[in-house]
Amino acid sequence: MVYMLGRYRGVKLDDLTASSVVSDATDLWTVSSVEYRRGGAWVPLRGRRAVVLAKAGTTLKLRVTLDDDLTTRKVGVDVAIPAKAAGSDGFLQVQGGNEFYTDWYEQRTLSQFLKTAASAPSNDEVVASVFTFGRRSEFQKQVTSTPRDRVVNGGKEFSIVVE
Repeated sequence: MVYMLGRYRGVKLDDLTASSVVSDATDLWTVSSVEYRRGGAWVPLRGRRAVVLAKAGTTLKLRVTLDDDLTTRKVGVDVAIPAKAAGSDGFLQVQGGNEFYTDWYEQRTLSQFLKTAASAPSNDEVVASVFTFGRRSEFQKQVTSTPRDRVVNGGKEFSIVVE
């Protein structure tokens, strides 16, 4: 981030101050499975070939299972699918915030960079990203969960078809 800030015209970095909280805890959550709500029931997504059938103009409800060596937790993440996405297909990524990559290099202006930095997921969140492509429309959406009590690793990817 600091490197990128120094590349914008009119920005001069004279001093850098950072703060952080360090913990000895090494416990992590790992994304182990994903389900989505369809027809009043939770449908498990098994394997990379699993397909999510989403309805345009509704909310795709996801339930993500996080685990460690001893316990599991369920995390809900909801993604609004716009009506204009009808007839498109693409992919759904569900990943721990620790696995998420923010592309700082694509930001052409300082204001774009600052907006991206402010909305970047933290490493203790679950991130659901939907990317669809169709003849009539493209749709991209990223939603994050509320922060968890520890860092979240791992992820899953599936195909998605918007009806």
